[in-house]
Amino acid sequence: MDILTNDRHLLVFQQPLLDLANIQISTLCKVCNEAVNFSVDTVASATYLKWVCKSGHVANKWCSQPLLNRRMHAGDLIFASAIILSGNNFQKVVTLAKFFKLPILSSSTFHRIQKTYLVSAIDRFWIQKQDETFREFINTDVIVLGDGRMDSPGHCAQYCSYTFMEYTSKKILCITTMDKRSTDRKSTNLEKACFKKGMQFFKDKGIKVVGVVTDAHVQIASVMKKEFPDIKHSFDVWHGTKNLGKKLTKISQEKENKGLIVWIKDIVNHYWHTAEVAINREEFLDVWYGVLHHVVNEHQWSVPFANSTVSNSCQHGPLEDGTQSKDYLKKGSPPHNALRKIETSKQHSILSKLQEHIRIGKLPKCYSYVCLEKVLLQSTSIQGKEQTGCP
Repeated sequence: MDILTNDRHLLVFQQPLLDLANIQISTLCKVCNEAVNFSVDTVASATYLKWVCKSGHVANKWCSQPLLNRRMHAGDLIFASAIILSGNNFQKVVTLAKFFKLPILSSSTFHRIQKTYLVSAIDRFWIQKQDETFREFINTDVIVLGDGRMDSPGHCAQYCSYTFMEYTSKKILCITTMDKRSTDRKSTNLEKACFKKGMQFFKDKGIKVVGVVTDAHVQIASVMKKEFPDIKHSFDVWHGTKNLGKKLTKISQEKENKGLIVWIKDIVNHYWHTAEVAINREEFLDVWYGVLHHVVNEHQWSVPFANSTVSNSCQHGPLEDGTQSKDYLKKGSPPHNALRKIETSKQHSILSKLQEHIRIGKLPKCYSYVCLEKVLLQSTSIQGKEQTGCP
């Protein structure tokens, strides 16, 4: 146990370790013939062994890491790049290293390496990959999925990163990052500004965007209607499902609507199923509104809602009496009317703006890495850098 608590852990590269195994050190100094002792020093993430006699003559010296240009330790560079590329932050890694008793580079060294080497390298690599991706979609109709994220919740956000992803290939086309100083310090306008900049970026690059799928952001919906009327705008099913679950949970907390609680999961699942099987608005409405009949134990009805080709019945198989684990609602009861009100609400994100591109999911969880954009924005001294939006 003492070994675990008292000993220190070190970052050692394999080749220096092999070199150490082959070092032959004399016990006597070749200059003054005095006894040679060795000492251990730590510099950032590197460990040095020195063999020195009493007169100060250095018999040999060994470093646990290769030395790069300007005598920078390879471990320091790897640590700094790994922190940024993994979407982590320096302070969390410092805390981890503290409990692990692992010596690492200092904060000043980390930021110096980031500014001197990493930012420019990441910038060049991103532009290269982005240009390669854009060449794939030249002269083709592109549907993009978009979503934004602030660097902090509430109305005190300083930065917003808006990500655009191509629908079929799921490739990231553009990440637009802006500072609220560019929107008169109004963080509520950041997401709209990032979206507009990204759309303009596509136009400048010659990418023909025919469809845009976003969450139900009011400002973005207004921008699409006024500035991009020829591009079809749809709302994301994932955000619609999340919004639906919240509304059902809230309304079921009322005393007269308690019977709706047991149906929330099934209604949300039916919403997903509807988005999966419907190929147009009419089919979506016919399948979606069918749940209003199902929850009251009606599995066939005479009149369709939107005159589509979908049959006027539930799409599940025959149900035997007693197999239903939930109590059906009473038709026209308060919980049934509350469900009808939610389902037919024009404010519901998916029903208020439903195009043919409805079977989409959540953007990939790449937001752990959007701090790269923030780093690029903070580190550059060129004001015009932000105006590109997509480095």
